[in-house]
Amino acid sequence: MRTRAHTTEAAALAMGTTSDQVKAWAGDFEQPERVHHAALIEYLRIDDDELRRLVLRGQMRRAQSRIRN
Repeated sequence: MRTRAHTTEAAALAMGTTSDQVKAWAGDFEQPERVHHAALIEYLRIDDDELRRLVLRGQMRRAQSRIRN
């Protein structure tokens, strides 16, 4: 979003979702559902493999956080 000088609302509009959803993804509170993957890939200008790595990293961070607590 910084690269494009987008607000959360503008990024959400570009991806066809809500700003709350974008915030949840960015904060690793939730993972994007498969229906949003194509829009994320296009918006982030990455390929499917890179998106999978990002999702996996988010899942690992949440798992580590739960283990510590």
